[in-house]
Amino acid sequence: MERFSKVERLGRIAGLCAALACLCAGCGDSGPAAPGPDSRAPTIVLVTLDTTRADRLGAYGHADARTPRLDALAQRGRLFTHAWTPAPITLPAHASLLTGTWPNEHGVRDNSVFRLEDSALLVSEVLAEAGYRSGAFVGAYVLDPVFGLDQGFERFTSPLRTQVSQGPDVADRPCNLVIDDALRWLRTVSRNEPLFLWAHLFDPHAPYEPPPPYDTLAHPYDGEIAFADAQLGSLLDVVERRRGDGPLLVVVTADHGEAFGAHGEPSHGIFVYEPTMRIPLIAAGDGVAPGRDSTPVSLVDVAPALLRWAGLDADALPDQSGIALPGIVEPQGPGHESSGREGPSAQPPAASHKAADRPLSIETYMPHYAHGWHPLRGLVWQGYKYIEANQRELYHLAGDPGETQDLSAADPARADAMSARLAAFVEQHPPLDTSVEHEPDEEALRRLAALGYVFVERNTNALDPGQPDPRERIGELAVLQQALSALRRGRWLAGLDSDSPSVDGPEGQARKAQGLALLQEVRDTFAALVEANPDNLRYRGHLGFAELSRGHPVAAIAQFQRVAQDDFDPAVTHFNLGSAYAAAGDLDRARQEMEAVIGFDASFDHAYLWLARHHEGRGEFGPAAAWRRHQERTWRGSDKGLALVRAERTRLAAAARAAGQPVDAPTPGGR
Repeated sequence: MERFSKVERLGRIAGLCAALACLCAGCGDSGPAAPGPDSRAPTIVLVTLDTTRADRLGAYGHADARTPRLDALAQRGRLFTHAWTPAPITLPAHASLLTGTWPNEHGVRDNSVFRLEDSALLVSEVLAEAGYRSGAFVGAYVLDPVFGLDQGFERFTSPLRTQVSQGPDVADRPCNLVIDDALRWLRTVSRNEPLFLWAHLFDPHAPYEPPPPYDTLAHPYDGEIAFADAQLGSLLDVVERRRGDGPLLVVVTADHGEAFGAHGEPSHGIFVYEPTMRIPLIAAGDGVAPGRDSTPVSLVDVAPALLRWAGLDADALPDQSGIALPGIVEPQGPGHESSGREGPSAQPPAASHKAADRPLSIETYMPHYAHGWHPLRGLVWQGYKYIEANQRELYHLAGDPGETQDLSAADPARADAMSARLAAFVEQHPPLDTSVEHEPDEEALRRLAALGYVFVERNTNALDPGQPDPRERIGELAVLQQALSALRRGRWLAGLDSDSPSVDGPEGQARKAQGLALLQEVRDTFAALVEANPDNLRYRGHLGFAELSRGHPVAAIAQFQRVAQDDFDPAVTHFNLGSAYAAAGDLDRARQEMEAVIGFDASFDHAYLWLARHHEGRGEFGPAAAWRRHQERTWRGSDKGLALVRAERTRLAAAARAAGQPVDAPTPGGR
């Protein structure tokens, strides 16, 4: 495939915009459309629901669903019954959605550890170049602009970048705040300007805590989806009122589903079975032929469909590998009403056949990056699903929708054919070199941990056959999650966290004893995991933290030292090691470790705090003030927090002057 630079690719769009100009003017009219309710400027609304299974919407047959707006959208629009995500992970799935390319092409394989480069071309950029006003409003940190999906959007808000601040450590925000941001921005867009709006609603993601009255549903997950449905309705009501006579396209889909324990998977990201891979996909509006469509489609097909609806040639997104969704065409004629039939341009016979017969790529690299296990790759093709890791799996989806009968041994010929097709697919869709690995800092790791994305594993060969098969280790994941939850609970009961209740008095001492007993159980669990996986540094780190939490710093030091030897998560590891040395009474070694932390991460606030308090405790006010000054210079938190740091620095500097001490500035770093 011929490759063009991004400047060249965007430059080519200039010759493709005549259709848009015609659309805005109202084909056949002379002059531009007047602003106001009679505007004919086109509007595209793209909504992505996080962690939403297709079978939990009313339109897809879920009897307990409370999704009236989505159901109405499906009733008057086109519902795709066989839609898959290319990856059950938020960032890779959205990268495919917005670029029209497969994960092995755009290269974003997991949350937090990859960033889409500026060299990537997004549908938002193409539409912006064609004259669309574009805004994006996302609900989770994993889609923050730092990861590269903001390209082409003039307005992009995330939990960290909102018009109404929620604080520096917020990792997600409820969908009503996302929609509020979108509505505020809509008021700044003239009615005669073409509009592209993307809203990402995170709420269906765990933990499931829907607000009233949606908390009355039998399953809180359904309540989260119902809340998102209501907020979607609020957005669509405003969009319908402002569009005037202009054509409108609404596309609603999801990045992935949720396993709920199917195949032993607690949530999503580890496997590529149907509960996490089958997604809802609904399109409605002018130029959309209504009905149910069983064509196998993928998220990569959405961007080409948006361009075709906007009257832009596929060459406007030259790297895309998707095929425009069938039944969505450029609106025609006054009022732009859909005829309810697919005309010749809706989907040419050859393209329709190609869409029905082509393989759809599925993959997850989260097992590798989050757990050190083998990633999974596969295809959905001709009614079968093929999955490949250290072992291979084959399922007939129509006859076995629950994927309970692995046919790879019973039908080796088909499995071999699917394996060969997968190899050919990878060769036919080579990397575009549009992504890079991204190293999250301490604050980013905290936000990701709040969303359930806790660990990062580095390995130069993601397909190393020596990595365990995820199916063999999935049981460990449930044990790990339970142990981590118990660790947090035990520390809280034992009075070890800032928000812990007091351990004074008989009741407090009883809570402390309960917490210490729970921490002992957690320690034993992690010790068993380490014994079974002696090279797993993540498990060793957890064991060390459990030992430290229960008051055994020497045992903790042994684990942290082993982790530090391989430079695994160095800032956190050396901070924990320093904390353990301090608990063991070796304050000089603790200080050395804390200074090393800052060498790995200059914005590690807890290390600065420890160093300042350490020197103040020794009566060394000058160095304490200097460390606070370094903390102030690298501060990334809230304005309130910065004010506290500055006040502490001022207080310590005054104490240093009163004691006749210079405010020496230690050099951060050193290993």
